Amino acid sequence: MKFKNEYVKIKTNKEVIMHNYIYDSYLELFSKSQYETDEQKISEMNNQKQFYNCFIKIEEKIKDVKNATKSEFDLAIYDPIINVNGNSNSVTTIYNYMTTDNKIYNLKEQKTEDLNVYKDKKITAIGFGLNEVMACIDTSDYGVYIIEGEKLTIARKDKMTTDGECIGIDYPLHIASVSNKTQILESEAIYVPIWAKLYSIGFGSVKGIIDNEYVIGKDIEVIKENNTEFGFNLLKGFEESIYPNETLYAGADLYPMPLYIKEEKHPSTDLYATDSMYPMQANYKYIIYKYRLFFYDTMQDKLINLDEYYTLNYFENQAKGLFEIKTKISRKEW
Repeated sequence: MKFKNEYVKIKTNKEVIMHNYIYDSYLELFSKSQYETDEQKISEMNNQKQFYNCFIKIEEKIKDVKNATKSEFDLAIYDPIINVNGNSNSVTTIYNYMTTDNKIYNLKEQKTEDLNVYKDKKITAIGFGLNEVMACIDTSDYGVYIIEGEKLTIARKDKMTTDGECIGIDYPLHIASVSNKTQILESEAIYVPIWAKLYSIGFGSVKGIIDNEYVIGKDIEVIKENNTEFGFNLLKGFEESIYPNETLYAGADLYPMPLYIKEEKHPSTDLYATDSMYPMQANYKYIIYKYRLFFYDTMQDKLINLDEYYTLNYFENQAKGLFEIKTKISRKEW
């Protein structure tokens, strides 16, 4: 998976286009939220993916834009207009932050003020996040100022991509920073976002159909490589079958899998039943991740799993034997 900030636009009396630095702590959310088992933690991780707040620093420079904290910023714009769209292997999110009625929030004094109070003040840094800063950009060298009587508008566009092909939903929800798929809580008539978590992994000959499925936490365990990478040990296409014996047990991380089929057999003019050869299933061509949809019921304070799934399909017809599948998220340079 790759995360790319395609642009950050700042507009006062002029428009400046830049790119920001995405923090490791933000990338971690997309990795860990796929396999986290604690209900409250996975809910919080998905909430933290959303850049609902834009933080602004004026006059003085941020000491370290790669490790900035919310307390270092002076002003904030909340509640952006958000547009989300995607396809089978990517999700694009556009945030538009605008001052309403020329008002802006003072973080230091925790009150709303008229933007003109800060006229001619230089904008030296901009941060994005929810409760904490997850991305930041140093604007001190761009000559951007708050202009009296002018609106302050800030926009950002982010794109997340995956090498797999998603089937069963409009776009891969697990790599989205904002979910536009919602569930209504009838008791309160409010809508909550629907997210996705990894349910199983397996092999298949056809995209979207798992022939051999391994449920996470039941048949197989996630191997956490680091904060932005996880994987699994899987068996595919053994030359000989594996059967239980005194040296083979669950702790050995070995599981029975189908035979590796070296060659497909099809009917032909020189193939007869007496040859003891018959048409057989081809080798599995896809590694398939299966995701389950869920939402967090804020009234009951618990996670509700839905009976809805989608798959992410990776073409792979070369792997056989014991091998490890790894999933990693990283930044994509401009």
